[in-house]
Amino acid sequence: MIATRSVSPTLLDAGGADWAVSDNVLTTVGESLPAVLTSAKTSDTFGAVQDITVGVGKQSASIALDRIVAQLVVAPTDVYPDDAGDITTSLDEYKAFAWQTFDVTEAAKNHRVYDASVNAGKQNKSIAYYVLVPAEGYTSDVSFLVGRKGSDKPYADILVPGVKLERNKITTISGCFYHHQKGVSVTVEDAWNSEGNDYEI
Repeated sequence: MIATRSVSPTLLDAGGADWAVSDNVLTTVGESLPAVLTSAKTSDTFGAVQDITVGVGKQSASIALDRIVAQLVVAPTDVYPDDAGDITTSLDEYKAFAWQTFDVTEAAKNHRVYDASVNAGKQNKSIAYYVLVPAEGYTSDVSFLVGRKGSDKPYADILVPGVKLERNKITTISGCFYHHQKGVSVTVEDAWNSEGNDYEI
């Protein structure tokens, strides 16, 4: 079972074609009906695998869904300048979730673009992204191209190597993005889970 807030979620069959399933209808998934969940933009997503035997009469089943995503928070600590442009975040990211293995598939380099001009003159405005994560977690180099509106010369081009992303955990990358001098720090906050990892670059 999957519950997602992702944008345009789609189920695909083994051949990559849309799998016709109605919203909010339980549909079995077996060896003959492999399916993959994909979406235009990943958001908070939960899932669980449980066999249910259907019989005659009233039955009930209790299914606990676990979060299958990490949250990546980009947190500039300096004031967004008046000419703030796009912040492009690039990282290795999984694009689909396979029903049969109940794990992520299709790793690829992805670029998330945020229009930072909406925060001009403001401080401590963070950006949050959800990322599908394998059960064991993974690490990715994360880079930021901090754009300047009306110019092809960016404020900064920042690389944060080896950022750990884990299910049900928030990874935060914070620091000066507009006056960057190798002062970016990365932390995994424990708001969702009690364990965490800290990175200093």
